Amino acid sequence: MSPSRGEVMLTVGTLNWTMAILAGSFFAVPTLAPAIAADLGVEAGIVGLYATIVFAVAMASSLVGGPIAARFGPLRLLAVCMACVTGAMVLAGGGSLFWLLCAAVLLGIGFGPETPASSLVLSRVATGPRRPLIFSIKQTGNQVGGMLGSLSLPALLPLVGWRGGLLMFAGLAVLAIPLLLWLRRRLEPPPVIDSRPSFAVLISSLRLVLQTSALRRLAAASFGVSLAQTCMHTFLVSFAVIDRGFPLATAALLLSACQVGGFVGRIGWGFIAGRYLPTRIVLGLIGLGAAIGTIAIVSLPASLAWLAGPAFLLGLTASGWNGVFLAEVATLAPEGKVAEATGGMLTPSYVGLILGPMIFGGVLWVAGSYGIAFLVSAGICLASMLPLAAPPKRG
Repeated sequence: MSPSRGEVMLTVGTLNWTMAILAGSFFAVPTLAPAIAADLGVEAGIVGLYATIVFAVAMASSLVGGPIAARFGPLRLLAVCMACVTGAMVLAGGGSLFWLLCAAVLLGIGFGPETPASSLVLSRVATGPRRPLIFSIKQTGNQVGGMLGSLSLPALLPLVGWRGGLLMFAGLAVLAIPLLLWLRRRLEPPPVIDSRPSFAVLISSLRLVLQTSALRRLAAASFGVSLAQTCMHTFLVSFAVIDRGFPLATAALLLSACQVGGFVGRIGWGFIAGRYLPTRIVLGLIGLGAAIGTIAIVSLPASLAWLAGPAFLLGLTASGWNGVFLAEVATLAPEGKVAEATGGMLTPSYVGLILGPMIFGGVLWVAGSYGIAFLVSAGICLASMLPLAAPPKRG
């Protein structure tokens, strides 16, 4: 029996808002990085270490997230993710680098399982040609949260300080918990108990990535575009403030332009993929656009009028790919293995998210140039798209 339109809207809206809270909580620290660094007496580049820890922990938690969601219920797991966000934002405001890094660990624990859990719920209501679009609409929660943070936090900074901004997201996460638990009876699929040892489940998730050439190519592409995405999100504000001399509020507008672009891209690419172009071609165009946007950001004059367009393009591509990617994974996954396949396919994406800040920070330390570091990320993104250029093969 096909789900009703109301059930689809309720599902997508709930999952979109949950993702918005997670994304906004992550973007809060990079957005406020100059103020946090000045208060704690550290370099603004420490945000790279923060992002690396978040994504390293999230990669591990995403692998176990699929089996846990299948066994205990994806909506219950999402409620736990919201509890982790609450704790992480409280810890991040603790007033020291130690507590900030502890917050990164806890946020990573909550960040990773969100996608496998959400995909398990969406796979029941998003079917047929509309699947890429529905997955993409849900993924716009990333942009909703990013825009919420980048627009509100600089305005709140003079009123409540950076700690007050972090606590705002802690409060939003608390409010989401009872909603998720209330919706369990409506949306949650029946539990699937896997009797295999946990280690075997993890190996099986990773093995699914290698079963077909299509999944392997998706994995390669997701690595490069994830790397470009995390470099943009993590360092764009600091680049604009430190390298280009923008005020924090103006620099945050650039990040907002990226988020608007990502919002448009996630819906637009989801509408195009599968209907008008194969997913691999769409992902290739996304990777090319992300590289062009990155190069333009570091090459054009230091003016909001000049850089807003490239920032929008960068968001349109580097933040716009996730919904198409996840819908394709759900389509290619074996019957009953959507959450497990999604958890395994997220591994190369998280490797890109982890290595991105490390590579960017290393180049920045050696070359002393944000521009060179961004160009390196653009080159890696382009290289990762090459497997998509080959004709598709079976198996």
